[in-house]
Amino acid sequence: MRRMKIIYLIVFLLLTACSSREQEGIISNSVTTKVITSKDQQYIEHLGYSVSLENKGRKEMHITQVEPVLTNKMSRKVRRPQDNTVNLTIGSHESLLVEGEITLDPTEVTQREAVEEEIFRGLNLRLQSGEVLYIPL
Repeated sequence: MRRMKIIYLIVFLLLTACSSREQEGIISNSVTTKVITSKDQQYIEHLGYSVSLENKGRKEMHITQVEPVLTNKMSRKVRRPQDNTVNLTIGSHESLLVEGEITLDPTEVTQREAVEEEIFRGLNLRLQSGEVLYIPL
């Protein structure tokens, strides 16, 4: 009987510790995309993005690279990879806006495709430590 009480107490403590714990790390709060079209406005030439990130952790993080993760279909249509080297620091419980632009093959992506299909899956953030964090969008 005593052993059962101890087991119940341990299970209770584990469950309450797990449920009250806040999510830590970097999360995305909002995503904004913009498109720059060709002169005839039929195709998209550039995709811009702005992502608001928030550090829910207790330590500041130093970001050295930001790489947008595109869907497989969209990644095949990138003409020129962007220079994604940055020098950003996001403090504990602070927010940061990350912006970038991707150049697409100007005859590959129509406006209709951009509206109907998902473009971004997330962001890969490379930290100064070498660790890569995937942030879903």
